[in-house]
Amino acid sequence: MKHSDGGDQIIEQASLYALGALTAGESVDFEAHLEDGCAICAAEVEPSQRVAAALAMAVTPLDPPPAIRAMLLGQLAQTTVPPAARDLSFVTVRADEGNWRQLFEGVSVKQLFADNERGTVTSLYKVAPGARIPNHTHEGFEQCLIIEGDFHLNDETYGPGDFTCAMPGSVHHVSYSERGALLLIVAGAGYNMSHQAMA
Repeated sequence: MKHSDGGDQIIEQASLYALGALTAGESVDFEAHLEDGCAICAAEVEPSQRVAAALAMAVTPLDPPPAIRAMLLGQLAQTTVPPAARDLSFVTVRADEGNWRQLFEGVSVKQLFADNERGTVTSLYKVAPGARIPNHTHEGFEQCLIIEGDFHLNDETYGPGDFTCAMPGSVHHVSYSERGALLLIVAGAGYNMSHQAMA
């Protein structure tokens, strides 16, 4: 990837990468470019990822027009499921599929499913050893199942198989893992992390 086209192209590529909007091939090329040690692109990606994370957590999902929804579902089926096995009755995300996005240092999220009718999003969260999630308030329900590792919320410690549900209006003042964790979280459309804490 060259920078001969100027800064606007760098900013555009970094923004699209942070939003997960690049094609699979473009993402591979861009990641390889970052691994080559391009400080210019790396400097653009980090703020773009922060903005993308803030937007993802703060904006209430809207139902797309039926025609657009049908088109998107059709494209998703074509790109992730072999033609002979296509069945829109199920949504499957394999362990090696989907895109992980960094929310905070040491914390990444992969969305598995968005239920627009119920206003919920199901996601996996990877928390690196020692990583912390900023204080955040829950405007809606946040259901959390610990799959692997340890996770600390306020004054409680959770392990594999433990489940906790944060009620609307509750606050997680302390969220961290000592040895690393994998979490399954189902959150309502009103779920929001404090912008002040993320700043």
